Amino acid sequence: MNKFERLLEIEDKYNLLDFTLNDVYIWQVVRENIFYKLDSKSSKKSKRVSLKHILKSFIFNNPLIKISKKDDLFFGYYSRMKLINGKNQDMFFFELMKKSNSYEYYGYRESFTQLNMNNSLDYDVVLYISKIIKKFTKLKLLEEEYSFIKNIEQEIYERLDLTLDLTKLIKETYSEFKLIGLFYKFIFYFKKPKRIYLINSGLFMPVIKVAKELNISVTELQHGAIYNGQPNYTYLDYKKVKYFPNNFYYFGKFWHDKFPLTMAKNYIYGSDYLNYELKLQKTKKKINKSILITSADSSVDVYLVEYLLANIKDLANYKIYYKLHPRDYNKQNKDLNRLFLYENIKVIRDEQSTYELFAICENHLSVGSTTIYEGLFFKCRTFILQESDLFDVTKEINDTDFIEIVNKNDLLIDFLTNKQKLNINYFKEFYKIKE
Repeated sequence: MNKFERLLEIEDKYNLLDFTLNDVYIWQVVRENIFYKLDSKSSKKSKRVSLKHILKSFIFNNPLIKISKKDDLFFGYYSRMKLINGKNQDMFFFELMKKSNSYEYYGYRESFTQLNMNNSLDYDVVLYISKIIKKFTKLKLLEEEYSFIKNIEQEIYERLDLTLDLTKLIKETYSEFKLIGLFYKFIFYFKKPKRIYLINSGLFMPVIKVAKELNISVTELQHGAIYNGQPNYTYLDYKKVKYFPNNFYYFGKFWHDKFPLTMAKNYIYGSDYLNYELKLQKTKKKINKSILITSADSSVDVYLVEYLLANIKDLANYKIYYKLHPRDYNKQNKDLNRLFLYENIKVIRDEQSTYELFAICENHLSVGSTTIYEGLFFKCRTFILQESDLFDVTKEINDTDFIEIVNKNDLLIDFLTNKQKLNINYFKEFYKIKE
């Protein structure tokens, strides 16, 4: 039993999905944060901000001062901006935006060098204001609430070996959640949106709560691999989940059938951007003895780098491309520095797209990312490195005959030299493709 499974047991024992402070199901809001604290290698780091960039967001991309009516609001990440048909567009929403009579885009900024969409608004503005105001607010807990939280904190320490100040985390999260919700209630009052589309509902829980209270339809688009153990999609009782969209759009039949998210209406939508890239890259030729390694994010780079360097002597005749996750293009990463010592390894940020690399590489190695499945459509032979028990997607696909599971002690060269054919008809279930 891994740490997250033990956390689910604690959640069930104390009925934490029902734990509320005033009208907020507070455990449902903090559980993802706790999950990322369970593994020091996977902990999320705060982004760096500067006064200059904050002021720029407040002046030019402030959602609180642009209050004209819009039919559709899209909530996404600036890190997912792509140059599509000559314009900076969100890779998940660009086709839906074409069909909208009027819309606005709210982007979460993981770094200040990421591309903007024309007339986009910064979700971060409301986050900054809320973080400042919450410092002047104090949530008073009843004695029984404080005692209850302390019992949970102690059990987390005993069963998960995790030390955290759960009372502080809950108080800060509650205040921020309430403030963000208040601001978006104001925004929605003027915008009068009919529909909201988003990716990663875990980030936008306050938006979802307010939208549902105002009877605004909320739809989440699948944006990554789904697997048992993801905090935002793994619950013991889905009926109790409050801050989840009304609708969920899946990439394909595989995800729809294997991971039914019963707290929402489920649809198979596909991936507009994968369709776009398949057409764009179709004339590219494969490079002999080439390997693409795609990072899920900086938290798993340590696993991939350690495995690659343990095998590097056997791979001297291979051209290796190490592709960073979009949110990590401008981050410093000491794990990656070791790769620059090897002439046959090239670390790629945004100089080449992942899809161009799919098109030119014969082999593909990754951990827990949708690139595992996308690369198959470009006829990449695909390997998954099984490492962290918190990010283990291998148990979800070990019944397939076209993705090969590699353990950290396996020699990659043994897999590369043992040729295997792709079962094309089967893996097309991962994505609904428009022929």
